[in-house]
Amino acid sequence: MRRRDCRVHRNAAIVSVVVLFLLTALAFGGSIDGEMSLYRMRAESPGIRVYEEGGRITRIYGQAFGFGQSPVDAAEQFRTGHSGIFGAKPEDLRPESLLEDRRHTQPMMYDHATGDYKFTLVYYSQYLDGIPVFRSEVRLLVRNEPGFPIVLAVSALRDLGDLQVGNLNGISSDLGRSFVEAYNPRLTDFTGPEMIIWAGYDDIESEPTLAFRFIGSNDFPEKLLYITDAITGEILYEEDQIIFEDVIGNVSGYVTEGTAAEHCEEEMLTPLPYVGASIGGTDTYADSNGDFIIPHEGTSSVVVRSQVRGEFFEVFNSAGEDAILSQSVVPPGPAEFVHNPLNTEMTRAEVNAYIHSNIVRDITLKSNPSYPGVSTQTAFPVYVNRSDGYCPCNAWYNGSSINFCTSGGGCPNTAFATVVHHEYGHHLVQMAGSGQDQYGEGMSDVMGILITDQSGTGYGFGGSCSYPLRDADNSMQYPCYGGSHYCGKLMSGCVWSLRNELLATNPDDYRDILANLAINAMLLHRGSVITPQITIDYLTIDDDDADLYNGTPHWDEICAAFGAHNMDCPEMEEIRFNYPNGLPELADPDSGVTFRVDVIPGISVPVEGSGVLYYSIDGGPFESGSMSEVAPNEYQAVLPGADCQSTIEWYVEASSRVSGAFSDPPDAPTTVYSVRVATDITTVFEDDFETYKTWTEFGSASDGRWQRGVPVGDGSNGDPTSDFDGSGQCYLTGNEAGDSDVDSGTTVLVSPIIDLAGKYARLSYARWYSNDAGNSPHTDRMNIYISTNGGLNWLTLETVGPITQASGGWYQKKFWVNDYITPTEEVKIRFIASDLNQESVVEAAIDAVSIEIFTCRKPYFCGDVDESEAADIDDVVFLVNYIFGDGPPPEPLEAGDADCSGDVDIDDVVYIIAYIFSGGLEPCAHCP
Repeated sequence: MRRRDCRVHRNAAIVSVVVLFLLTALAFGGSIDGEMSLYRMRAESPGIRVYEEGGRITRIYGQAFGFGQSPVDAAEQFRTGHSGIFGAKPEDLRPESLLEDRRHTQPMMYDHATGDYKFTLVYYSQYLDGIPVFRSEVRLLVRNEPGFPIVLAVSALRDLGDLQVGNLNGISSDLGRSFVEAYNPRLTDFTGPEMIIWAGYDDIESEPTLAFRFIGSNDFPEKLLYITDAITGEILYEEDQIIFEDVIGNVSGYVTEGTAAEHCEEEMLTPLPYVGASIGGTDTYADSNGDFIIPHEGTSSVVVRSQVRGEFFEVFNSAGEDAILSQSVVPPGPAEFVHNPLNTEMTRAEVNAYIHSNIVRDITLKSNPSYPGVSTQTAFPVYVNRSDGYCPCNAWYNGSSINFCTSGGGCPNTAFATVVHHEYGHHLVQMAGSGQDQYGEGMSDVMGILITDQSGTGYGFGGSCSYPLRDADNSMQYPCYGGSHYCGKLMSGCVWSLRNELLATNPDDYRDILANLAINAMLLHRGSVITPQITIDYLTIDDDDADLYNGTPHWDEICAAFGAHNMDCPEMEEIRFNYPNGLPELADPDSGVTFRVDVIPGISVPVEGSGVLYYSIDGGPFESGSMSEVAPNEYQAVLPGADCQSTIEWYVEASSRVSGAFSDPPDAPTTVYSVRVATDITTVFEDDFETYKTWTEFGSASDGRWQRGVPVGDGSNGDPTSDFDGSGQCYLTGNEAGDSDVDSGTTVLVSPIIDLAGKYARLSYARWYSNDAGNSPHTDRMNIYISTNGGLNWLTLETVGPITQASGGWYQKKFWVNDYITPTEEVKIRFIASDLNQESVVEAAIDAVSIEIFTCRKPYFCGDVDESEAADIDDVVFLVNYIFGDGPPPEPLEAGDADCSGDVDIDDVVYIIAYIFSGGLEPCAHCP
């Protein structure tokens, strides 16, 4: 008898339906969550990478991931198609920046040889129903070349969830201002309130809410930004707007020649660039050499006036009258002015503050002639010789001016060289749209490095001219925990190390390269902290072909410099492996599985035809598999069939033209990919914790025990601010804002009984664990167990912590149950979070628990419903019992559908009888 296999394979059809559904949703603007948006982008641009902080994606980089007819067109396509990656809606993004002039675009990396810019930075700010979200924006870096590829996305966007503005009638800022006045009664002046959406800032996570923003100040000086809840008036955020600096400095002579205090350097007569001069009401400005021409008619003697106020900076003497020089001349003159002729402290401070402010401006505009705020700035105020407020021994930037103190308290006058570079550096940071704190302090010191080519800030402050107040020649390591000035040395340390690397490889132009990178990178930074994201920014703007994977012109120098401070470059492979259709999950027992493998260039080029597939069945030795090259470096890989429920482990290998063979996974065969031999996957247990499914909790902890609910914390204790799968609820240890950690003992969460007897199963769950706060950080652990006898005995699946994956963040884990136990009908899962060390802060959460079973459909002979390997009268009896009695169904049911009608009925009985006794057509022989 001829045998026929009528098995029905539905997997391809199911995948097609799912793909069609997703594409339809995308085409008609359906609601796609961030993960799906990222999945789609990775499908379009498989080489991209993302950088995450606090569970939010803050950088997309690596390779080009968007194109257009212009920089704005490319950015618009990203906004409309991919803003969901950051949890934002396209319609909430306005084409404007948070900069003072609200510009939509900003050129970057100016080429003096061509007069062109290498990049265009495109900004979008986030709004909700016309109300701005506090400091929430995305910046897209586009290369100015055909196709206008987007190579970097920098996001500070916030997921606003289902927040709705609603009716604003009756909402007033008065309550919030009352809270602030009670909290800080010293404030005397307030700006008008601005309605905003508050959803957190930097590493502060917060539920989005309607709020008011305003600034309070006094003459002390104090200047503080406040954000208050629009409904309750509660103070949500406070930020000091005055940036103070304890610095060294003095100037003696016309202009102090070097970089240190007056007792360390000689003075020399120096031109004052761009300074103002006037005759009566006719004003003009000098050029960069201090030369000027004042338009005038006649030959009579005139009085020419000059003071230390120029086109871009105006210096004000807080200790008395501003130094004003006048001179009578007969046209055409010349009129010669020498400021600070007697070399006194007050006039010396005016001249030095003016000179060095202009020096910082000049180097900034040399690197980027369109630098926001600076390129259009005129008459920026500089106050010297202050003795009020926080003087002496200080200097500060308050958001609108830079300020320097007179000598006193054992300190020199602070208006000198690197102190001025530093304070105006704070202005550059603010104009770029970044926060201050440790990043602002670090980058402000960096400006001194770029100008002086020295590592120290504030030489001479302690008397000795050999030692600076802060030194960028340091070994500071990421992450830094400490004050802003202390941690700022991490940033200046990276830049000084880069200076040394570039000096060795580019001795003729290292300073220009360094300044170009450091100044333009400020335009990409968000927030106020220093993280390895900055390394990505330097690499991206240094890159010259929209592909980081093949390196950048100064890749080695940047990576060596930042790596020396634990700000490592992202790992870049010589060659890379890509699976356009995804990694295979199942292999058919008979035909195995075929999948696509592409070997693509990284920082090297792959050797064509070098691809090899290796596989092992159920722990056997690895052997070569089928991997045929269908195009240069594009392969069809085939894993063979095997016994049902077998495990096939595999990896691939190819060679680069530089260093020989590379594998994927990189450490294969220690780590390998695997597939299971099966035909079907069925979910037998699934819990997103939206309903109660008889989980039990117990333990010895005095507080913070497992409970089910929507997370209400703000993340300040290491707790999750949302569940994993977006359904809303999860299990978490305590769920009280500001007080949710496990205290003094253990809390245990146990699943209901799950019947897995005789099954081949895979367990999946998402977990969150944080133990990095308190007086005993990184000491506690979370343990996950499995039981086969209803919880009488337990076997460890994994231990989380004490360091790895123990600082928060959701992680999804999958385990083949049969690799650990022999499944029974009494399987349970157990999660234990413990606080067993003094004053440790422990947070844990669990979500999206599921168990899938993997099965194989049996091959069958159509009509042979009793599995005797022949279609005969016994099969007729079997079918009749099934159709008219209470007999069991055929397994699979398709075996009884002899006439291919789609149903098992009396017609199939007649069909089989005709085949047996009348030589009729073989069952299923005519099936399609």
